[in-house]
Amino acid sequence: MLALLAWAAHSLSAQTLTVDVVGDVLKIRVSGFNFLQGDPLARLKDGRSVHVELAAFALAGPGKPPTATARRGFALSYDLWEERFAVTTMDTRSQSASHLSLAAAEAWCVEQLAIPVSALGALGRD
Repeated sequence: MLALLAWAAHSLSAQTLTVDVVGDVLKIRVSGFNFLQGDPLARLKDGRSVHVELAAFALAGPGKPPTATARRGFALSYDLWEERFAVTTMDTRSQSASHLSLAAAEAWCVEQLAIPVSALGALGRD
């Protein structure tokens, strides 16, 4: 079981979660995961940056503690002229993407969360 947590001011819409094993990590994709809305989106469109932290947890089952966690921080900005978003990770493995639509910026952030299969222990063998 995989849980995705976003610290957002508004409730989240219906989501579809896809998890793939790519090499030695679990890669996560979520459609319908909209965490840039309300005040954070208004701040971006007002020309200010927004910092977001996302976390993904691998759980052995409902109510069980996390077996593995992936957590990353992101700095987002909005180009007022082009009406596109830019995202940069805020850690030692700095990555960035620009000229993104809102949905693409949100998806890019989630895709940067990766859980090593080795961190799953016995769950990783199943």
